[in-house]
Amino acid sequence: MVETNGVHNSLLMVADHHELRGMAPKGIKVVRGGHLDLHGTAGRVTIEEGATARIHGTVTDGVYNLGGDVEVYGTVRKGVHDLGGTVTVVDPGAVIV
Repeated sequence: MVETNGVHNSLLMVADHHELRGMAPKGIKVVRGGHLDLHGTAGRVTIEEGATARIHGTVTDGVYNLGGDVEVYGTVRKGVHDLGGTVTVVDPGAVIV
């Protein structure tokens, strides 16, 4: 597992297990086989088919689920968009605006 706390100034590609407690303002793309635990802040988060994501932090530019396994517990601005064959699980305590 990769753990990071800093700022990623370009699109962060996640292909393995990655726990982010920092910032990725340019966004995150989780590819097949990748797993993201987001506790920090990110721009757009895109999850491909065969990937997983747990959003505990803040997403400022929307979550785009293209068929992955996604759970949202934190805050998402600009909505959660299910564009694949799966539905994102949104915790009752999550904030989606």
